[in-house]
Amino acid sequence: MTISAQPQRPMRRRDRELPREEALRAARAAGHAVLSFIHPDTGVPQGVPISPVVTPEGIVYWHSTNEASLKGEGLKKDPRASLTFIAYAEDLPEEYTVDYASTVMTGRAHIVTDPQERRQAMLEICRRYAGAERDATSTEYFDHAGSQIDVWRFDPEMVSGKSRSWTEKVSHILAKQGF
Repeated sequence: MTISAQPQRPMRRRDRELPREEALRAARAAGHAVLSFIHPDTGVPQGVPISPVVTPEGIVYWHSTNEASLKGEGLKKDPRASLTFIAYAEDLPEEYTVDYASTVMTGRAHIVTDPQERRQAMLEICRRYAGAERDATSTEYFDHAGSQIDVWRFDPEMVSGKSRSWTEKVSHILAKQGF
């Protein structure tokens, strides 16, 4: 797996480019992301919101129903995808701008088939969105309903982060939130 902080095309506003570690930090801090993939029937780009977890190495996991879904069918047909995360955004109308921190990743997605990786990823997703205090309940839930859930893994081939006011404001806010 190759992870690069450099997009395939040079960033226009190089002064706002984040180093790889900070781009991954922003992705981990974002509560949600938009997964973009190719529609399996039309070939048209499609975007759907997901609730991911991002490992410190940049691997992304999310879950979905294992019934036929548009994103599942699309990714099975063509695993290439893109994820867009917005960790922070504050409109500044008097300046006609936005303070923000965002990350874009491109790579490939697949369903996790290894039982141990699948279980660990799903419990991390539960911990992220239900809280660590619910670990026992999350484990129970997974043991009962886990067979009805697909866990997806996204291996990034490119990671690019961008921010306005990262050092002054955004990094401080993320640190207060534990990221």
